[in-house]
Amino acid sequence: RNGRNNPTLSYRADLNSDGTVRSVRILRSSGIALFDDAVQKGIAKCSPFPKPPNGRYPSYIDGEYRMYE
Repeated sequence: RNGRNNPTLSYRADLNSDGTVRSVRILRSSGIALFDDAVQKGIAKCSPFPKPPNGRYPSYIDGEYRMYE
């Protein structure tokens, strides 16, 4: 479950100024369509995102999601 045995995708969550999710894009697929779709839907439901310490939301957040972490 390391390296190639741990499917990983990269995503970008575009945020509105109030932290709500405007869209979620898969930047690099894990190669498993159902996993990619589930992660994309899950991130979209994390709306609004927690408020950053500085009080201002960025316009987007990039991240990676690994199946076994």
